[in-house]
Amino acid sequence: MLDRAFDRWLNRQLHRLYDPVLVEAVPDEIMRLLEQFETRADPAPEKPDEDEGKS
Repeated sequence: MLDRAFDRWLNRQLHRLYDPVLVEAVPDEIMRLLEQFETRADPAPEKPDEDEGKS
């Protein structure tokens, strides 16, 4: 019972502290960085050479 009460209290406190942050606008500089990241092509991982390691 005490654990559930603490969990409810903690949940309310975290929401009280962090909910206002969720409605803030993302700064322009961060948006530009995210857009650059999204448009950059992600290179395909290289496959190991099948002949490597074989003797």
